[in-house]
Amino acid sequence: MGILSWFHITESTKGQLRKENDELKERISQMENELQSFARSQPNNTEERVIPATLDTNLLSLASPTQVTDQEPVPPSFNSNHKEILIPEGSTGYDYPTIFSMPFKFRTEQVRVVDPYIRLWYQIDNFERFCGDLVDHANMNKMGLGKITLTTCKADEANVEEQNRRFERLGKDWLQRLHGIELELIWADDKLLHHRHIDFCNGWKVLIDRGLNIYKPTTRKVPNDKFPCRQTKVDIIYHP
Repeated sequence: MGILSWFHITESTKGQLRKENDELKERISQMENELQSFARSQPNNTEERVIPATLDTNLLSLASPTQVTDQEPVPPSFNSNHKEILIPEGSTGYDYPTIFSMPFKFRTEQVRVVDPYIRLWYQIDNFERFCGDLVDHANMNKMGLGKITLTTCKADEANVEEQNRRFERLGKDWLQRLHGIELELIWADDKLLHHRHIDFCNGWKVLIDRGLNIYKPTTRKVPNDKFPCRQTKVDIIYHP
């Protein structure tokens, strides 16, 4: 075969490859457009919004539910993130494991709860429920939890005895004796303590307008995710 003939065949092959490559790119572009059109056509009934704090936020890290694996979860690689949850009045399905699904995934040696209204029986019920869910996930996800700190205010004279008794039972009889977790109580002036938040030493911070008191008081025995909620807003922030 002459050199000119070989050159002609090579150029023809290159042209065919370029044509196939262009067709492949066009097909990929069509598929991306079809996927985007399908996504826009799906109904969005959720009240939950994810607001990126930076343009390079990896939203996929918030979309995944809590998963238990043999490997320790890796915290988000972005600098900060803000997730907002709007809870409608009377709604259900917002138990603490759902609200705290991201902070509950990662190792944390200490959790600090700041809430001036852990005074009455149903408010203490909510705090006990939160501690129970936290301990369950700490054991399941090997969080290394060793201490829970509660900053709150004293109940009035009619309820302070029950408040002290229940905190004593929760701290010594349950957290310390059964799980080796310390409960630290810090009493604050109710005229000075207003903001409510839960801080995890792993970088997560959860702000709830109503604190842990998001459920309507009830004496009925129902699953935690069936408790009717008060309208409130939850902000979940991660700062490494």
